[in-house]
Amino acid sequence: MKKIILILVLFSIIGQVKSQIVQDTLPWCPPGATWLYKMVTATESLYLQYSYEKDTLILNKNAKKLNVSFIRIIGPGGTQTARYIEKAGVEFFYNSNDSVFLLDKLSSDFKFIYSFNPQLNDEFVIGNSRQICQSDSTYPKTDTIKVSKILKDTFENVIFDVYYTSWDRKFFIGTIVKNIGSIRCPFPQINYQICKGNENGGGSIYDRLICYSDSLRGTHTFNYRDDDKECHFAKTAVNNFTKKERNLNVKLYPNPAVNKLNILTETPVKEIYIYDLFGKLVKKVIIENTKTNETEITIDELNTGIYFIHVIDAFDAKLNSKFIKE
Repeated sequence: MKKIILILVLFSIIGQVKSQIVQDTLPWCPPGATWLYKMVTATESLYLQYSYEKDTLILNKNAKKLNVSFIRIIGPGGTQTARYIEKAGVEFFYNSNDSVFLLDKLSSDFKFIYSFNPQLNDEFVIGNSRQICQSDSTYPKTDTIKVSKILKDTFENVIFDVYYTSWDRKFFIGTIVKNIGSIRCPFPQINYQICKGNENGGGSIYDRLICYSDSLRGTHTFNYRDDDKECHFAKTAVNNFTKKERNLNVKLYPNPAVNKLNILTETPVKEIYIYDLFGKLVKKVIIENTKTNETEITIDELNTGIYFIHVIDAFDAKLNSKFIKE
C-alpha cells in the first residue's frame, strides 16, 4: 500500500513539474549543437553558423570540432534574390571545469573565452589574437572583464542561468547563457567603441545570436521576439513560417517500468537520451532506419528513480517526457 501511495505522489510531482517552467540542466554542445549569429553589414543579410561535427583530440584536449559557414541572403525586405552558403573553416572548443576555451590558431594553444559558473564580480582575462585595431597599433591583445550581474532568465518556458559581463573594456564577450554560450558573439571581440575606425568591420562584427539548437533542447531564441522567424528564414530562405510546438506527444508504458520501456510517438524515433534528476546523461540509443511509431528499450542498468527522456523523431522534432524506474 505504501508503495502505491509513493508512486501516486511521484506521478503528482511529475504532473506539476511538467506544467511548470523548467530549469535547463542539459550539457554544453551535445549532438546537433548549432549557433546562428547575425553579422553587421550594410549590403546583405549575413550570418555565421557554427555546427558541432564531432569530438576530437587536439593538443591533448578532448575538443569539439565545429564547422563554420557563411549564409548570405541578397535582396531587401526578406524578398531575397539570391542565397549562398559558403564554408568558412572550422573552430575547436573545449570545456573544462565549467570554462570554455577556443583554439588560438596563431599560437597553437587553447585560450579561455568564458565561464559557465562565475561568481559576481569575478574577473577574467580575455582576448582575440585574430583581431587587430587598425587605427591603434598600441591596442592591447587582452583585457580584464568583470562579471557585473548574475540572474535567471526564462526563454520559451525554460529557465537559464545568465551572466552579464562588462562592456567598457578593450575586449568584450557579452552576455553568457549557461551551457549555451554568448548571445552576442562566439568568442571575444575588440570593442569598436574604443578602437575607432573599425566600426564597419567588413562583416566581421557580430550583431547577436539569432538562434541556438541541438538534439536535446530543440531550437531556442534568446533576444528578440521575431528571431524565430529570422532563424527559419536564414536557414531555409522560405518566408512562410508557423512555429511548431516544441514538445510533441509521447506516451511511455509501462510507467513505472522495471526492465523494458516502450515509447509510443506520432512519428518514428531516431534518437533517445535519458537523463537523471541531476541532468547527467545515463543512456543513449541511436535507431537507424526506423519505420515504426513504437520503440522498446531496455532499462535494466538504471537505478530506481525518476528520469527525464528526450526523444528525437525522424523529422528532428524534440519530444520530452519523464518516467519512473522501479
